[in-house]
Amino acid sequence: MKNSIKSKLKSNFIFRCDASFLIGNGHVIRCRSLARYLKKRSIESIFFCREIDGNLIKLIENEFETVTLEKPKNEKNSFSCSQSGYHEVNQEKDAEEIILEIEKRQIQNISGIIVDHYNLDIVWEKYFKDNIKIKYLSKDFKILVIDDLHNRKHDCDILIDQNFTSFKAIDKYKKLVPSKCVKLLGPTYCLLDEVYYDFYLKSFTRHSIKTIMIYFGGHDNKYLTYKLVKLFLNEKYKNYFFEIVLSKSNKFYLEILKITKKFKNFIIHDSLNNLGNLILRSDLAIGAGGTTTWERFVLGLPSLIIPVADNQIESSINLESKGLTKVMRESQTLEIWIEKSIEEFKKDINLLSDKLSYVVDPFGTSRVCNLLTSSKRPIKLKNLKEYHKSILFKLSNDPDTRNNSFKNKEISIEEHNNWFKKVLIDKKSIIYIAYCNNDIPIGQIRFDIKGENLYLNFSIEKTSRGKGFGYEIIKKSLKKLKKEKYIFNFVIADVYLKNLSSIKIFKKLNFSEASTKKSKIIRFTKKF
Repeated sequence: MKNSIKSKLKSNFIFRCDASFLIGNGHVIRCRSLARYLKKRSIESIFFCREIDGNLIKLIENEFETVTLEKPKNEKNSFSCSQSGYHEVNQEKDAEEIILEIEKRQIQNISGIIVDHYNLDIVWEKYFKDNIKIKYLSKDFKILVIDDLHNRKHDCDILIDQNFTSFKAIDKYKKLVPSKCVKLLGPTYCLLDEVYYDFYLKSFTRHSIKTIMIYFGGHDNKYLTYKLVKLFLNEKYKNYFFEIVLSKSNKFYLEILKITKKFKNFIIHDSLNNLGNLILRSDLAIGAGGTTTWERFVLGLPSLIIPVADNQIESSINLESKGLTKVMRESQTLEIWIEKSIEEFKKDINLLSDKLSYVVDPFGTSRVCNLLTSSKRPIKLKNLKEYHKSILFKLSNDPDTRNNSFKNKEISIEEHNNWFKKVLIDKKSIIYIAYCNNDIPIGQIRFDIKGENLYLNFSIEKTSRGKGFGYEIIKKSLKKLKKEKYIFNFVIADVYLKNLSSIKIFKKLNFSEASTKKSKIIRFTKKF
């Protein structure tokens, strides 16, 4: 696929990302996940990757057109690891290389450029915007930045930070991106590969710890796999089964094979297309705090996290603060921490496993695609089921939803579970979950039954807002209620004066404005 010329008729997205022994594979892998979803929507992707040691250029070339950028003359100085993954690199020169390659290959109709690179920021983005010829760009061209450091400014239209801050995501980019930038914050927008949707349908709650998975990424620079293998050879761990993913590039690869060879409770995997099947076979994982955290969580696998980079620490500790994992600190001894953590997890492994679905689901990449392209119509309304519990939790804790609610504090998992059980038992609320035509949940609508009236509440997932779905969901749900033979007097909705989009929708649906004692609230009513 290398060096081909893209059709002028096709929509193209440019990806700028790198992998190396120092920065790992996560940036490239999550970009590949997004590119695969875009391909399903007939959108082409072109990767621009620099030739540094440990790159994944050959892997990407198997699926997508890939442009190899020149190897730095002094790689150690230009791309050595720090908190951000690199030291200084000339951003304008990097952007100029991209522009020259676009012109050389005549890549036109570029709908967007996706930058997943800790060493690129507003300097790179402004230079690209100012110097790319407009004839190569589509009318709706966007710059999307994937970041999780919140330590520098960006000039972008969309920003994704999939790190966990809290169930109600905390915005740390207010002064770092333009005011109109759409910020997709938290694991709700995690860029998981498409295979994890099928694995998600097979996921289950763990009830005991028998099989332990160990994986520290493609390079494991801190040799944690080797240290853990030596630890687990101890007689007290003989009743556990260990599945270990280990790259042949690991310094201790042959040594690990040698010392585990005579033990029947160790299996070494040196190459896996994805971790899905292994995660489903496991009861506990021990790994780093990067992208694979979400692969484990989405399949309900409890994890012990040992951060291997500074940028993994904050998100991991935030997860721990909600009782969702355990994180090793530098001051702790590996042997003592592992033994104690496993024993503590064994006490309530089922509760922990069940909680993880509230953090991340397999729809994150599709949500991002819905924003970059369009959600497929017509929408479908599904009656509330048990598996909608985690979807409702994420919608309820969306920061904009909370800010437009009468109670705007974060909702805990326990509070949500208690409310959900009550809804199912009391049957005093009617709830529909809205899906777009490619089966991605995009919102919810709830009717609380009070006497002979219905009190309406609805919310739309962030990437599907501004596309007319609120109007469509309310209109379709009222028809569905009548079709299901419900009989009520009035439908009532109380809306904050600041919630202009909802006010516009209710007026369009011919709801009447009614007086209310609360000065900041407009009440809308309509005969059922």
